[in-house]
Amino acid sequence: MIGSEEKPLVSVIIPTFNSRKTFERCMQSIRQQTYPLIETIVVDRFSVDGTQETAKKLGAKTLILNAERSAAKNHGATKCKGKFVFFLDSDMEPTLKVVENCVNLCLKKNLDAVIIPEKSTSENFLGKCRSIEKTLQQYGSSTTINIPRFFNKDAFIQLGGYDESLICGEDLDLYIRLKNARYRCGQVKSEIIHLEGNVTMREITSKAYYYGKSLPKLLKKNPKHVRIRYVN
Repeated sequence: MIGSEEKPLVSVIIPTFNSRKTFERCMQSIRQQTYPLIETIVVDRFSVDGTQETAKKLGAKTLILNAERSAAKNHGATKCKGKFVFFLDSDMEPTLKVVENCVNLCLKKNLDAVIIPEKSTSENFLGKCRSIEKTLQQYGSSTTINIPRFFNKDAFIQLGGYDESLICGEDLDLYIRLKNARYRCGQVKSEIIHLEGNVTMREITSKAYYYGKSLPKLLKKNPKHVRIRYVN
């Protein structure tokens, strides 16, 4: 355990856009963390569904930026005060000790980044099938299926943050750069719950089309790892 005088601030950064459906659960899970020193920064893309109001009600600092999530996450990192940055999607719910365990591991082993396993939950058959698929991927042999969301802020800034030209695989691209630069990365056992709700085939194909637009650039930058994660 970390002594009270040694606890560094952790900045949780969440890009949002009309995220009210899952966002309050995400925020509540942050407020319930066992780690005491957390600031939450929401980077919102002009939501009109009450997302901004929910963020303010639950104590988050809200920044407004009309940009894709890579730029939103970078923007949040430049405005935060934490020694560590933790990037969450608005439909994610970290379990109670995620932040505490990440900080402990980073300080104990002098790490620059931490991988947090993700577990998908859904309310219908198609979503449950996707959850099983993701669970199997988590325990596969590839080192690029599980990627870090928790970083030492200095390392994140030195790496240049996320590639803002990518709307798909920006997290994978950053992880590859992190490994190539020989930064130190570990993994905790605590999980993030991905709240997928009722998944429809229309939603799957729509997301695949939208995010796939930047896949050729990602493939050109990192052909081997992208084929493992997205193509094979």
